[in-house]
Amino acid sequence: MKESINSIAIVGGGAAGISLFNYFTKKINGNKCNGNNVNITIYEKKPCVGPGIAYQDDYDFLLLNRHSKQMSVIAEEPDHFWNWYKSQNKLRFEQEEFLPRSVFGEYLKNVFEESVERAIEKNITVCVKYSEVVHLRQERNYVLMTRDGETQEFDLVLLCLGNTRLQDNYYLNGQPQFIYNPYPLKQTVSLIPKKANIAILGSSLTAVDICLALKENGHNGKIDMQSRKGELPSVRGEAKPHKLKYLTHDSLNQILLKRNSQIRLRDITKLIKKEFEETGLEWKSILAPKSHHLNAKKKLEEEIKNILHQSDWQSVLMSTNEIIEKYWHYLDEEDKNIYLNKYDRIFMSRRNPMPLVNATKILDLMNKGQLSVKSDVVYIDYLKDHTFYVQSNNKKYINYDWIINATGPSKHLSGPGKSGLIGSLISNGYATINNYGGVKTDFDSGALINKNGQPDTNLRALGHITCGTYYFTSSMEMIAKHAKQISEDISELINQSLQEEKEFVSI
Repeated sequence: MKESINSIAIVGGGAAGISLFNYFTKKINGNKCNGNNVNITIYEKKPCVGPGIAYQDDYDFLLLNRHSKQMSVIAEEPDHFWNWYKSQNKLRFEQEEFLPRSVFGEYLKNVFEESVERAIEKNITVCVKYSEVVHLRQERNYVLMTRDGETQEFDLVLLCLGNTRLQDNYYLNGQPQFIYNPYPLKQTVSLIPKKANIAILGSSLTAVDICLALKENGHNGKIDMQSRKGELPSVRGEAKPHKLKYLTHDSLNQILLKRNSQIRLRDITKLIKKEFEETGLEWKSILAPKSHHLNAKKKLEEEIKNILHQSDWQSVLMSTNEIIEKYWHYLDEEDKNIYLNKYDRIFMSRRNPMPLVNATKILDLMNKGQLSVKSDVVYIDYLKDHTFYVQSNNKKYINYDWIINATGPSKHLSGPGKSGLIGSLISNGYATINNYGGVKTDFDSGALINKNGQPDTNLRALGHITCGTYYFTSSMEMIAKHAKQISEDISELINQSLQEEKEFVSI
């Protein structure tokens, strides 16, 4: 890291960028004695800093998938959002456990405004540029170029780019009546005739949101979720604090000593098994359930009925947040590939459940015969009659009027996924592709690893583009944790530099 940092660029003004900015304004001491102070520039391509895509203005029934008391940009204050919400006299919702995502967006805007005020008090200069950064080059420092051709130089660049490009597994983007990016749903569902037959690609949390939006908009046509596995997310119970006994840092360290600094998938499986058994649970019933053979509707009915059981095992899984990234970091390379190919999908469906209120609405649509979940889709084509031909591996096919993409962002950078700023970083050798997702970053610092295999501590990343390094990056809890680590590391050097300048001026 360079000896002095005076100019910082935060590329991305969503949740990750706000969390980092908030920490900086708290941890940088500031320097009111002279004009040589820290400048922070935030680049955001949308016309508003804070909400990003995930928490933008949309329907109020689109809920957070984490309990409101567990959402925060401040890692050490997990109920920070909840306390802010309770202080707002104008904001009140009947379903407070899982508040609308747009409310979290309002909270992010508020955190940003308070952070700006704190920065002004400390003589930290803040500039917001509503423009997309598309290129980076290194000269004496780093030069960022926006889409409109403006350039600016910085000592330190922090990439908070949000999700990478959405998947388009059937190459449908650009076809009429195909909605590539469904958000904001207020806008997209209004485009669709209410009697249209619709296929939703995927059966994830996004697919659930789309169904709820169509229902709210009065849609009465047929809706099919088309996915490879045909599985809905689990139903969220009331997670309670759980202290890990086996899947711990100590257990990991003991295995690393025996296994030459690596851990195998079978080691983790044994520890998970013990952890569940300690709570009176059978691990296969969670991660390899017998209900796997049931259709999606029957499975959903079972989970709603057994919501207390859901709470027990979800409490165990939630507690793994504190150690999951370290286990992933040290996991044997071959086993990482095995896990991603065989187990990642089902594990993530268990880790990312939907609120009960949403599950009951989805079941209602199924009971009415309007919604079905189908699996094994293998081929989709757009026909001359302006409909879509969807074929499954049993050779059966269905025609749809509209298709909505709910496959989510791609982990792996290829094709259009590595265009723009990411493509610039890779082509110039400042970043390298991680085979497990995103770009390679140093585990301890979040620094990008260049083509020579060296981490650059003045060029760091946070969020989805680090998914191969940290595995679970979609949680606000994990983002805030990494933001805290990065800001503490950088702020320590900045404060030392400011103190030296202060002492020099006094002489």
